[in-house]
Amino acid sequence: RYLDSVNSRTLASTHGDHTVKITCAHTGRLIRQLEGHPRTPWTVKYHPTNSRIVASGCLGFQVRVWDWNFQKESVRKQRKVERE
Repeated sequence: RYLDSVNSRTLASTHGDHTVKITCAHTGRLIRQLEGHPRTPWTVKYHPTNSRIVASGCLGFQVRVWDWNFQKESVRKQRKVERE
């Protein structure tokens, strides 16, 4: 599980159920559960100046960018690098 916080009001965390969760840092209350990764997300980061935006990467070689106030996301698939 990975945690990140940019504004000290919310925490973003990754979970084995293939979700990213946004929780209130003060109460622990779940604010939003972001679904869509095909495999376990392994990292999540807030945008440096806009705390509504988070990016997460999963073991399925995908990066998703979320506006968690609206649960919109965009997907970029990462190509696997073939080794010689």
